Amino acid sequence: RVVVLEPGAAPLENLSYEFTPGAKETSVMRMDMAMKMDMGNGNLQAFPIPQIEMRFDLATAAKKEANGDIAVTGTVTEVKVNPGKDATQQRAADEMKKALSGINGMTMSYVVSPKGRSHDAKVDVPAGAPAEAKKIVDQMKHSLESMAAPLPEEPVGIGGKWVVVTRVSAGADILQWTTYTLKAKSGKNVELEALVKQLAASGEMSGGQMPPGTSAKITKFDSGGTGLTKMDLSRLAPETGTGDVHSVMSFAAQNQSMTVDMAMKLVFSRK
Repeated sequence: RVVVLEPGAAPLENLSYEFTPGAKETSVMRMDMAMKMDMGNGNLQAFPIPQIEMRFDLATAAKKEANGDIAVTGTVTEVKVNPGKDATQQRAADEMKKALSGINGMTMSYVVSPKGRSHDAKVDVPAGAPAEAKKIVDQMKHSLESMAAPLPEEPVGIGGKWVVVTRVSAGADILQWTTYTLKAKSGKNVELEALVKQLAASGEMSGGQMPPGTSAKITKFDSGGTGLTKMDLSRLAPETGTGDVHSVMSFAAQNQSMTVDMAMKLVFSRK
């Protein structure tokens, strides 16, 4: 759902994407993560996670559908794992490279409307890719699909705010509220600020990084973040984009408890 909270200052204008059929662009996404885990003893232990950098080739279909929707395809053409300076980071990078091996050539397709509503998302992972790579791809799928931020049906001006309510599956069933603010607009160029809040829609966690057939009870969940995107509404990829998310989740299973504290920073850029 997309609901306008404040229309903003006059003049109010309709915001819509104007993707060109047959367009091709390249986007690079860098992801930095920091994770700490408490295995129930009250001590948070940090785990080194190297930076992941992915290059996507984006393309639109040769023609739009009758309602203005257009199919978009994104293909991973390059994956880099950038370790830190210490030996621990290097070992983690070596493991990450194994997990991401075979991911080159992964293709994701989806259909997006002029208002940024995405549907019919599909991911095609190359044969032989390890299970760890498939899990990482599933987690990043939402990030790629959301490069086209949902826009309101009603006209808005500078300072206009609208909230987008979505459901995200990441091992837990998550409800996500993203409040967008139109910070600037010049022709087709806009700058959007995002404030994200997530809540657990269910008290059970399953799938995701958990072993098959197992589940856990969520005892605490706190997650939120911010983002800033500069984009041309006629282009597939944002000119620049950043996102910061911090989440803390505690869960219990088989008389054991665990808390995971994770911070993630995403940076997009168009090449």
